[in-house]
Amino acid sequence: MNEFLFYSLCVSEDIKNSLDDLGMQTKSFSSQEDLLSALVKQRCTFIVFHTEIGIDEIKNTLKLIENKNLSSDIFSLVLSDLEDNEALSLELKDFNVVSIFTYSNWKYQLIHFLKIFNPNKLNFLPNDLEYENRMDPLTDVLNWQSAPKIFDSLINDYEISSRPFSLIMFQIDDFKDVIDEFGKDIGDEVLVSLSNIVQQNIRQYDVVLRVDTDTFAIFLSGANLEISRSKAESFRNEIFMKGHGFDKVKVCASFSVIEYEKGESLHGLSTKAKTLMLQAHQKGGDTVVSS
Repeated sequence: MNEFLFYSLCVSEDIKNSLDDLGMQTKSFSSQEDLLSALVKQRCTFIVFHTEIGIDEIKNTLKLIENKNLSSDIFSLVLSDLEDNEALSLELKDFNVVSIFTYSNWKYQLIHFLKIFNPNKLNFLPNDLEYENRMDPLTDVLNWQSAPKIFDSLINDYEISSRPFSLIMFQIDDFKDVIDEFGKDIGDEVLVSLSNIVQQNIRQYDVVLRVDTDTFAIFLSGANLEISRSKAESFRNEIFMKGHGFDKVKVCASFSVIEYEKGESLHGLSTKAKTLMLQAHQKGGDTVVSS
């Protein structure tokens, strides 16, 4: 990750220190003028903003960068402590902002963002709509469109070092009933809550993805079936115990766990995982089925 150069504008000391701890090459600036002057002398890969400086300040800075024709090969990241990141993404849609990270777990999101970000290998262009669609704006995890690249990376590790990996897939039990009874807003809160529970309980080199409305997947690197099943049980228990945190909504989920076998395709692996997940539902939900 140290191949990237980061500039940051007016971010707090703990963020600067965290970027340094992650091995990032980082230069911090206290004003727009200093940042722009630095960009003229030396281009960076990313500019990091925090919503603490205000959305207008972020937009004004991005406009200045565009007006000086400095934005073509520079990507912006926003660390957000706002409640509505979907609204924020609409505010910034006209600028070269490639991702918005939730402040509570921004380090995890940044690490996995950089795992899939490679302008040369991915033929990534700043305005590539395919890339913009790789992040789920509600839950701040990757969506299933990112799965092939993650799968290929895990396959590469497996072929070089026989490093095992597994896929966990889980679906919220009776999620439609939650929507019907409590409404879409509560449903969205449930999705965010469960996503946060999972993200806070995985290793930095594991990856969470949103598969569809109420289904998530987790790729566990270096984990065989036994380890992965134990992890799925832990997730299941955490969701059952904490759930949404709203007494009226009972939240639990059905899990499937499957370890990769040599020669298997992503489609084959995910299809098996969905079949096992269906079996978990048929057993009454709130359970883990593995194979």
